[in-house]
Amino acid sequence: IYNVPSHQVERGHHAHRSVKQVFICLAGSVIFHMEDGGCTEEVKLYAGSAGLYIGPTVWHTMRKFTRAAIVLAIASDHHDESEYVRDYKEWKESVRSRI
Repeated sequence: IYNVPSHQVERGHHAHRSVKQVFICLAGSVIFHMEDGGCTEEVKLYAGSAGLYIGPTVWHTMRKFTRAAIVLAIASDHHDESEYVRDYKEWKESVRSRI
């Protein structure tokens, strides 16, 4: 992820059904907001910080990218659009049904 046009642009707004991901900030910084249905957490990644693991079914949003931000995403599987949950209400219902 790079060349995010504005500090105010948000990316993500989804969860994955089974894909696991690790994010590494190579330059600049970004804030990750994550929800698992019970807890929410925000983590600021910046160049030189540890990577961030996001497991399946975790809703995540990235925001406050610095102008020079470059974020590497490493995924456990190839891109498959059917793997994404992009509707927050649908995700929230699926999380509730597991609790």
